[in-house]
Amino acid sequence: MAKDSNLFVATGVFSSSCFEPFGLLLGDIHPEQNNGGGVLIPNSLFSLRSRENSAVGFSGSYAYYVLPDGDSIDILEFPFPKYMFPYRCQVEEGQICESWFHGKFHGKDTIQVEIDWILCTQPDNKPQSCQFIMTRWR
Repeated sequence: MAKDSNLFVATGVFSSSCFEPFGLLLGDIHPEQNNGGGVLIPNSLFSLRSRENSAVGFSGSYAYYVLPDGDSIDILEFPFPKYMFPYRCQVEEGQICESWFHGKFHGKDTIQVEIDWILCTQPDNKPQSCQFIMTRWR
């Protein structure tokens, strides 16, 4: 993968076959602001990088929150780095889900990530969250 100042690389053990090592490039960061009760639309941009395609990958928008205990990001319908499309993946036998990426910054170089499974084909039997660490590529 090409180095970039806002490229974070997933490390560690992945608890889901839907994920493999990948990079998340955060660009055009615009913190979300409360506009008095209206709906907040994510307006920061990201792109995914995989081993197969280190220059260009899937791109989309995300929400960035400035919080006292560490900034956070949320990406609904997070694309699976292994497939890019579709948004759905077979998490376990007979269970196909979409994913919600929630990242919590711990300092400027580390993101603790939790993937929650949403819109599953069997909603009463949702798989456990998938957790891993992303670190800034230097």
